[in-house]
Amino acid sequence: MGKTEVKVNSSAYSLSATGCQSLLWSSPVGIGFAKDRVIRDANAALCTLVGYRREELTGKNIRMLFETDAEYDRVGRVKYPALNEHGWVQVETRWVTKPGRVLDIQVSSTWLDPANPDLGIAFMVQDVSERKRAERALLIQSARWYELFEDSPEGIVLLDTDFRYIIGNTEFTRMFGYSDEELRSVPPYQLLFTPDQRQEVDEALATLKAGGVVRIPKTTRRAKDGRDIPVSVLSKPIRIDESSIGMYSIYRDISERIATEEELRRSLRDKEVLLKEVHHRVKNNLNIISSLLSLQKNESASCNLDEPLGLARSRVHSMAMIHDLLYRSTNLGELPFRQYLEDLASYLRSTFGTSTNRVDFVLNLEDVNLDIDTAVPCGLLLNEIIVNSLKHAFPGNRHGTVFLGLSTTREHYVVNVGDDGGGMPDSVDIHTARSMGLELIRGLSSQLNAELVCDRGSGTRYTIRIPRPPR
Repeated sequence: MGKTEVKVNSSAYSLSATGCQSLLWSSPVGIGFAKDRVIRDANAALCTLVGYRREELTGKNIRMLFETDAEYDRVGRVKYPALNEHGWVQVETRWVTKPGRVLDIQVSSTWLDPANPDLGIAFMVQDVSERKRAERALLIQSARWYELFEDSPEGIVLLDTDFRYIIGNTEFTRMFGYSDEELRSVPPYQLLFTPDQRQEVDEALATLKAGGVVRIPKTTRRAKDGRDIPVSVLSKPIRIDESSIGMYSIYRDISERIATEEELRRSLRDKEVLLKEVHHRVKNNLNIISSLLSLQKNESASCNLDEPLGLARSRVHSMAMIHDLLYRSTNLGELPFRQYLEDLASYLRSTFGTSTNRVDFVLNLEDVNLDIDTAVPCGLLLNEIIVNSLKHAFPGNRHGTVFLGLSTTREHYVVNVGDDGGGMPDSVDIHTARSMGLELIRGLSSQLNAELVCDRGSGTRYTIRIPRPPR
């Protein structure tokens, strides 16, 4: 390419080298020339960028493109000292186009002839608006992230791939008492872990190196002052394009939660002791009532009172057994109903004089736990049915069997109870009969919202389906 000559006159520059002039005007990058901050020429790309025609720019002070005088002055203060020192400078600023659009631009300037600065400068302009918008968005996002990071109520620490400290938020340094300098001098895992946690350290580091996540719901970390602080920990690798660039750990101080849990456990133990005492006293009171009924029966001059007093005593005792079992149970909310039914069958067999081999009890019981609101009426109901069988199903010295079964389905507790005795007379309707025993059976079934079915095919057998509470 031939030598380029630049002729300076009062109005403009001209390029005598036609090849260079063609290259200048066809360039997709905005290029211009200026002297003393007055535009001497501009190519097509620069004109398109700012929205002015070439003749509108030529001879005008470049101030016309700046937003403010202050920005125009700032760029001048930065650009010319750098040009004088280095011969080249790059500045970012903002220009306003003719239609009024504000552009973020990057201006690169150099002397046309470093040996003769009086010739002026050539400058190249690039629109960096999209890049600046992305940078501002990233800056806002970073500021928001840092605000969340710094204001988090949990201790957060960032480590590099060698588990060395990068940065921790205020809560992290407050929680453990170490300064940034101390944490940078020694890897945090060496400061925060106790010697007996060596295995936990090794397993956590191995998991993180393999790209896994470490979740520890309850552990301790040692603070600078020697305190072991109860914490939960979440540690995860930080990945960019599938490559790990570090990791972060979140520490939550669970001291208050543990103290609250312990207080709740202590309160629960106190309430359990109190509730056990209540059940114990209720059982004792019911036993006193049962004993009084027994004494009254023994001292009564009327044989007609023996039977009702005996029945009343068995009903009271069936309730006392429930409270006794709850008193001895480790779970005050539920009753082991299988054990209760075994005890009830043994009690009724001995109480009603059938302790010989004349009447057998066949029990087929699953392990079922019932709450007290279900256990009490169910116990009374079964007491009533079994007593009826023992009293009426085997007249004289007839041998027989009393059946008692307990099972569960998805929606019901199922109780099968009855006998293979003489059976209930056909004239007795269990749904309308006025006897106290059958009225109790109906009333207790209704209280349980139970389905009651009576089968008289071989003896008298009841199937009772009690709805299970929602899970």
